[in-house]
Amino acid sequence: MTIGNKRKTINILLDNASQRCFLKKEIADEMKLPVIRREKLLVYVFGSRDPIEKIYEVVQFTLCNSRDPEKSIKIESLLTEVISSSPFKESANKLEQMVSRKNMKLSNASVSFGNEFSL
Repeated sequence: MTIGNKRKTINILLDNASQRCFLKKEIADEMKLPVIRREKLLVYVFGSRDPIEKIYEVVQFTLCNSRDPEKSIKIESLLTEVISSSPFKESANKLEQMVSRKNMKLSNASVSFGNEFSL
């Protein structure tokens, strides 16, 4: 992601069925992303059964292809403290076994299994 001349490599999940994009506030703060507007929304957050009515700050940034920086897209995102309220109950060891058994590959080679596992 870029804002001005500042760049940060981040992991993202793009969901083409979603009506809005979300970005963790801590990343926006670190990148000093300016708030371009505020929106009052009723949102069902992934893993939650009840909607949250809230005024969200909206930021804009450029998402760049890490392999080809010339390919980029501007994205507007709602700032949030939490992306998912669904607890992740599987152990890292069990996840590693599932990935291996299904012959899957992690999209980010820097993610490793150990005491902590973040998605």
